[in-house]
Amino acid sequence: MQVPDVRRKLRRPGARARFVEDQIDLALLAAEADRRGLTQDREVQRVLAQILARRLLESSAPPPATEAELRAAFEAHRADFDRPAERRVSAIVLSPRRWGGAAKARTRAVELRAEAQAHRAEPEHFRRLVDQYSDDAKSKLRGGATPYFTHDDETVAAPVREAAFTVLAEIGDVTVVESKQGPQVVRLIGRRGVSSASFEAVRARVLRLVDKQRRAAAEAALLEELRRRATIELHDKAMRRIRVE
Repeated sequence: MQVPDVRRKLRRPGARARFVEDQIDLALLAAEADRRGLTQDREVQRVLAQILARRLLESSAPPPATEAELRAAFEAHRADFDRPAERRVSAIVLSPRRWGGAAKARTRAVELRAEAQAHRAEPEHFRRLVDQYSDDAKSKLRGGATPYFTHDDETVAAPVREAAFTVLAEIGDVTVVESKQGPQVVRLIGRRGVSSASFEAVRARVLRLVDKQRRAAAEAALLEELRRRATIELHDKAMRRIRVE
């Protein structure tokens, strides 16, 4: 049985003949390789062993999980499917080099925080401060704004994350944090609480999780049975001679 794309190509004039000829050539080359003893090559044996092992595991795969099993797995791992709390901030980054040192940059940051806090209900005012004072060219293009991030999102500086989740309680609140780039004036512009997912919304993810677990369990059971039936001895002296290429 050929895949749909191959079947479509075989409808073209002469395509079937070329396909058959290709298969004949492949069979002839494989037979000649076998005649020359190439099937005993270590690399060939390794690849063949991998293919056979994969086919064996595929043929030994457990039956699909029932709906009841999927729902039970969803309940057992519900926290893994919930969306965690998220925050979004806008920041003015002050470079100590530009402001004549860390102390002066910090002083300017405190001044900007006071101004921003006085206009906390005016997002555009903070954006103008970003345009005027921020030294981070990349975030400046977005008005200093970050995407939504979680408390563990390492793409956002740790002091900014900590402030967003523990210091800034309401939209518009502003604080100053220290970072590797220099002091930052950080304003909270968005917040999302934990969002619980429904089974229907994440059913495909649950199915992948259960399938992976069931396949791993089946593979472990098969290997345990094969090892029990086999005679396996490990010799330290021989193992020391193994060289990994």
